[in-house]
Amino acid sequence: MKIIYKIVNTVLALCVAPVLLFLPMFRLILTVGMSSNSGLGILGGIIGSALDMNKIIANVTGIDLEHMPEFYTLKEAYDTLFGSGAKLAAGDVDVSALPDGLISSFRNMLITLACIVIIALVIILIGAFTKKIAANIALSGVGFIGVFVMNRFFMNVAGPLVSGKMPVKSILAAVKSLEQYKSTMDYINIDIRIFELSSAYKMLFIVFGVLILFNIIFYFIQQSESNMTPKEKKRAEKAKAAAKAAKAAKKGKA
Repeated sequence: MKIIYKIVNTVLALCVAPVLLFLPMFRLILTVGMSSNSGLGILGGIIGSALDMNKIIANVTGIDLEHMPEFYTLKEAYDTLFGSGAKLAAGDVDVSALPDGLISSFRNMLITLACIVIIALVIILIGAFTKKIAANIALSGVGFIGVFVMNRFFMNVAGPLVSGKMPVKSILAAVKSLEQYKSTMDYINIDIRIFELSSAYKMLFIVFGVLILFNIIFYFIQQSESNMTPKEKKRAEKAKAAAKAAKAAKKGKA
């Protein structure tokens, strides 16, 4: 039973890695269109259409708002902003000009995510090298709560962006290479329709939930075995020995 526990506990905790590497973490849907100011009749002379503004952003930053995928893994999200295809660099962003709470909320989210990964590693170590199953139950619970906390930090940013309280333009205004297009951007609406954590976030809940359940079940099995009388332990050992002998006999006949 101890070997089974170590194997299953390790496999469950290791599931955190492929979940974060291969499943989508974010779902993002943008719309780019003309603002109400375009009715002034000068939009055509300035940029022609909303698509032109998208081309400007794509040329300067390498990010094509009109053709962004709907789902992103953590790696894809990073590559979209700072990868080889994007021209946006950390030095091109004026952090002080970003809306209050944007950087801190994302930083707290990533710190929480890092803690969740560390918790998964500790669960593996405790399961493999100690008998402290109760500690793994507690850690699995902390990991489960940590996933919820990570989403709360994310929603501190996503909520205002989707509702419009934090306009996308306020973020683009912090990109230094877009400063020359400030007047043009007044005639464009870039709205975030959906911005939420996706499959990876939901699977993390399931992984830690299963870890909690599995460790609780094994804890009670361990407790029942430790509460056996000497006679009951001998009977259990004899039963195991008889089962092994029966299996060996079947193999011999085969």
